[in-house]
Amino acid sequence: MKLKRQRAARRNFRLYCVYRGLREPYKVLIDGNFLHAVLQMKLGDLNEELPKLLGGTCKLGVTKCITSELRSLGETFAASGRASKKMDHFRCSHINPVPAVECVEALVGEENPENLVVCTQDANLKSRLMKLKAGVPVLFVSAHGLQLEPPSDFQKKLFEEMAAASLEVPQHEQKLVAVDDKTPKPKKKVKGGANPLSCRKRKTQATSQPSTGEAAPAAGEGKHKRKRQRHKKKGDQQNSGDTGEAM
Repeated sequence: MKLKRQRAARRNFRLYCVYRGLREPYKVLIDGNFLHAVLQMKLGDLNEELPKLLGGTCKLGVTKCITSELRSLGETFAASGRASKKMDHFRCSHINPVPAVECVEALVGEENPENLVVCTQDANLKSRLMKLKAGVPVLFVSAHGLQLEPPSDFQKKLFEEMAAASLEVPQHEQKLVAVDDKTPKPKKKVKGGANPLSCRKRKTQATSQPSTGEAAPAAGEGKHKRKRQRHKKKGDQQNSGDTGEAM
């Protein structure tokens, strides 16, 4: 059961981290009655238990108004007063100490600028914090140990509105989109098919016919040339006859 409660607490606390921007180390403001309840129930060291519950490192602190109130409550709260001195002291704006509830409300304000996580046993303070638009996470002590107050219906509605607003386009961006729609956009070049002329089969070029002046020698290339007979002159024939007679 303890593990289930821790998982539920982390799941609820994650909503505050997402919508309210809480970051580690988480600043945890502890009032006197919460610290007294932890010591009475022996719930262990808060420096170890709170990081387990919230799932991250924590910075625990009190204010001078809270420590002053613990001292004024006498010996019953003496151990709580000593424990508060070991914690960090968050600065408050009060010169003279005021009641712890008033100091916590002043630190949180309407917007919770310090992103505080408040630990208290005061039911009235818890109720007022859960109604703030700031969305303050509240821790308390019960019979089952340390508990994180689940987000109220008001806070859940607030978170839904914040989620819807984050999805809307801002006005200055809407104007830019409107101007961009008016400007003519260049037409995209449609990718066409292949050029039909390039797809045609190439025609075989006809061999050019030679001119008539050049056709005669080309036609006679395959025939043997006729040998020309050389006729002897009469003088040569007589000379050849004389030589035959001499012999």
